[in-house]
Amino acid sequence: MSGSHLSKDFFELIKSIGECKSKQEEDKILTNEVAVLKQRFTETLSPKRMKEAIVRMMYAEMLGHDASFGYIHAVNMTQQVNLLSKRVGYLASAVCLHSGHELTTLLVNTMRRDLKSSNHVEVCATLIAIPKLINVETLPALTPPVVSLLEHPHEVVRKKAVMVLHRLYQLQPSCAVELSEKLRRVLCDKDPAVMGASLHILHDASENDPMMQKDLVPSFVSILKQITEHRLPSSFDYHRMPAPWIQIKLLKVLSTLGASDQRASEGMYEVLYDVLRRADTGINIGFAIIYECVRTITTIYPNIQLLETAANHISRFVSSDNHNLKYLGIKALASIVQVDQKYALEHQMLVVECMEDPDETLKRKTLELLFRMTNSSNVVFVVDKLLSHLTSATDVQFRAGLTEKITQLAERYAPDNSWFISTMNAVFELGGELVRPDVAHNLMRLIAEGSGEDEDADMALRSFAAQTYFDMLSKPKLPDILMQVVCWVLGEYAYLSIKPLNRALERLCDAVERQFTHASTRCWVVVAMTKLVAQLGELPEQVAEIAAKYQNASDVLLSKYCHELEALALDMPSMRVALPVDASCEDLEVDPQLRFLDLFVAQAIASGAQPYLPPGERPDELDVGSRERGSLGHTLRFDEYQRPQEPQRNMLTTAGGMGPALAVGSDASSTDTGCASNGGLGSSGGLNTAGVAKKWGAHGFNAVGKTETPTSTPAAPSMQVPSVLSQSAVVSHGVSSPLPAASQTQQREPTEKEKMAAALFGGIAGNSSAAKVAQAPPAPAVVLPAQSVAAVAMPPGPPPKEKKKKKKMEGGVAAPTASPPVAPQADLLGDLLELAPAPPGAPPVAVTPSAPPPGVSDDLLSLLDAPAAMPGAVVEPMLGAMPAAVLPQTEVPPPGSSELSNDEKLSIRCAVKIQPSTTDLELTLSSITSAGLRNVVLQIEPPPSLAMSLTAPPIADVRGPRLTLANLSFGTSCTVCASITARSAAAGAEQNLLGQLSYFQSHNPEARVVSFKMPLSASDMMRPYKIATSQFGQLWHVHAAEKKTVAYATLASSPSSYTSFLESQMHLAPVDTIGMECISCGVLVGSEQAILVHSKLGLMGGRGLELTVRSREIRLTDVVHRQLLDALSNQKSLPGVVP
Repeated sequence: MSGSHLSKDFFELIKSIGECKSKQEEDKILTNEVAVLKQRFTETLSPKRMKEAIVRMMYAEMLGHDASFGYIHAVNMTQQVNLLSKRVGYLASAVCLHSGHELTTLLVNTMRRDLKSSNHVEVCATLIAIPKLINVETLPALTPPVVSLLEHPHEVVRKKAVMVLHRLYQLQPSCAVELSEKLRRVLCDKDPAVMGASLHILHDASENDPMMQKDLVPSFVSILKQITEHRLPSSFDYHRMPAPWIQIKLLKVLSTLGASDQRASEGMYEVLYDVLRRADTGINIGFAIIYECVRTITTIYPNIQLLETAANHISRFVSSDNHNLKYLGIKALASIVQVDQKYALEHQMLVVECMEDPDETLKRKTLELLFRMTNSSNVVFVVDKLLSHLTSATDVQFRAGLTEKITQLAERYAPDNSWFISTMNAVFELGGELVRPDVAHNLMRLIAEGSGEDEDADMALRSFAAQTYFDMLSKPKLPDILMQVVCWVLGEYAYLSIKPLNRALERLCDAVERQFTHASTRCWVVVAMTKLVAQLGELPEQVAEIAAKYQNASDVLLSKYCHELEALALDMPSMRVALPVDASCEDLEVDPQLRFLDLFVAQAIASGAQPYLPPGERPDELDVGSRERGSLGHTLRFDEYQRPQEPQRNMLTTAGGMGPALAVGSDASSTDTGCASNGGLGSSGGLNTAGVAKKWGAHGFNAVGKTETPTSTPAAPSMQVPSVLSQSAVVSHGVSSPLPAASQTQQREPTEKEKMAAALFGGIAGNSSAAKVAQAPPAPAVVLPAQSVAAVAMPPGPPPKEKKKKKKMEGGVAAPTASPPVAPQADLLGDLLELAPAPPGAPPVAVTPSAPPPGVSDDLLSLLDAPAAMPGAVVEPMLGAMPAAVLPQTEVPPPGSSELSNDEKLSIRCAVKIQPSTTDLELTLSSITSAGLRNVVLQIEPPPSLAMSLTAPPIADVRGPRLTLANLSFGTSCTVCASITARSAAAGAEQNLLGQLSYFQSHNPEARVVSFKMPLSASDMMRPYKIATSQFGQLWHVHAAEKKTVAYATLASSPSSYTSFLESQMHLAPVDTIGMECISCGVLVGSEQAILVHSKLGLMGGRGLELTVRSREIRLTDVVHRQLLDALSNQKSLPGVVP
């Protein structure tokens, strides 16, 4: 667009803005310009002057000044016939308006008309504005004309139409199913630019549902091969590199589709090798393609030859003098070490140099690489490096990331308990508020429980912690989270310190006067002082003064603790009983009946007090609160009331949350019988109340929405409790080869960098210079006990623990500790990967515990993840869908059903029925009004990941997801069955089927609409999948999306009870059980999405287990893993940390 139509004043304005020396000077010019524009828009302007005014308005808006008075003129400009004026109008609308602006509605018809124009420039101007202005409400009106443009003769129109469809997909992903065939045809468009534009929407669709795009892998491979062979026009070349951006996007798509899929990946190997070879031209764009190709190779199913080729290219990047290429090499190295850490061995000295490089970005990326390379041998060196950077770092986000990394490494690879305590103290001191509360909870739990095997070692650990924290109190400033740990440890174990108790009390008295970030920290100090007073046997004067000082504090909790301290100190023997020494591991006996209050209650009743009456036995005049709660609902409503709708309009277009409240003027006859029946004027001699809304009844004014029929109270949602320990990556450990005899005689003194490399790469298998310099023995196992309940807030007090066992268990499984290696136990699968695949007709192996064979490794996952030849055929789960039966009409709600709505005219109950091939939702619709209902229309909208079919009795008309009943009489009901199957892995997530029901009453022309939700959990969608052990081993490699954690469980000591629990609660079929290892398998109903679960029981003295969940999709793995942890935690709730 040239500037010939603009005036000289406009160019002077642009020049003056460009010459401004300060923001204030620019604001002054633009403020004056906005005032001039506001006055000019009130005048009648010629088309030429109007275009200039709108362009000036755009400049003011882009520079941050409000010019909303001119928006309507930009919208009007789009109506002009002149092409230049129309383009200016669309440009201004796209710049100034947003998708939710009220003026965008005025543009819908204009855009629909312009999309059908014969002038392709006019169509392009419209397509450019649509992605900025469209929203979910206007999407149905604009989608059909945009889709029709995919067949337009001009390639630029087709390309922009594909870009608009990408925006439509971002707004409503469900449209991808409808547009799938059209997008596949666009992928074969004769113009490469149109094809390249379609890759973006296909990439997003592949990330959301890879299975739907798997069949396009050969097409993507063919396109990539044609590009690398220079079959595209030269206009797409960049520095003699053919279509580099299309190549990069194709590589991203292939990495998504090839992840954990051996069959799809095998078709990519040849073209990936060709891309690596042809992109190696020594220019930056070639390096970009090589990096993306390396990333794809490390993401798809691994191939040894390709990994070696990728490692060679990474070597060139890392050894380059260019910092940008070195940064790229470190990123690529971090991705390839996830496949095999041996590829980092030859670059160990370069990695050490990058850690000391002055380039901050390169240094941070190297720390990320160290984190991914950490194992039990180099954890001490890596954590020291991370702590040194945490000390000097100032960026909050970077510090938070370092704190999280150090915490994960310390919990996962700690060589001994003392090192773990020292490391966490440093993290608390340096990280402060950046540390999660559950990390402190873990530390206190470790100190309290110890290893559980050697009581002397545990007491030495507690003594070390007590002395360490006593010395730490001398520091003038400590973070709140560290101060809380210090107070708890000293309150429990200060008597183990070499210092007397009164010295610890003095330091705590000094600490209570400090300034804390959180008020609760002072409570921790007072609780610790209370425990020490009980151990000391007397109340020192300084402690008494502090208790008296804070008894009237504004913090209620602090005041309570001070009153308790003073009251307990008056009876020292009782105080010792209430606060015994070293009793944090003892179980508390709780009397749920509160029998200790029986005497008090009896005395009060004897003195004339009224006995307690349960809510169901109270008279109406006393149960005022319950009656008010029943009329007003359970909680306050924050959602808007639904607007009244006309009867002839479609009531099933949307599905909302709660149903609308009863209108003020609606009939209330079903909730009240009228005045005559309640002692007022009778129908024979009183007022004629026919046709009058009965707003007054026996209980006073009938509140809006009041119902007479009781509804079932929905169960409170269970809080999801995350696991404390983070997901553990599968790391392959190796042993360095011994030194040759000839080299031992000529060994030289290693340099400082070589020593660092030896410490860093000592735990990685392979021959390396660092391994020859120094070989450290592998560090012992981690001693950190896991915890399944993450404390959100940490009130003062000891962490919850199981009852401490003073003697070593006999015949049980001890907690993990840094102890000498014991004789290996049996592996569950043995030589699993060596077994031949079971024939198709062979029955599955019976699930019976068997004795472990001698001499076999005790780690199942190390065998499953070891590189081994895959068997010829992988057995995939195949479950067909069974037709749902029509459920008979019934008036009795099905057992186990729950109420979905609180409508006063209609009851909707839902029951989940688990069938072999479907999950059935039985909906029972019952009329509870004497007038009866007519034109009952039910519509259910499942999410895209679920397939649904409705069945109903013959009296109902079923068409797709919509059901219609002509009449529903009083006291009758109709049962509808919605049969659900899975379409994709997303079906395993917690789903909500949205439903909407509308009906009419015979005496009321207004339609009522009820909206409701039907929840589905992951266990509802899972079915047992019985396979042989050999088949489980074959599926384990293919299903690489893994989630692993260690959790407490009451069933961790009984494999039979645990497998029965998985089968009953999660619908997972047991595959095999040997010793304390169990494997189970399930599948999403109606699909081939398998879920594999491996459990290693008996950890932490029989109180914990290691849980590993695998599937093909990480989303499905996360959901099943989370629900398993929730189900295990519900077996026995662990108490929180309370003083």
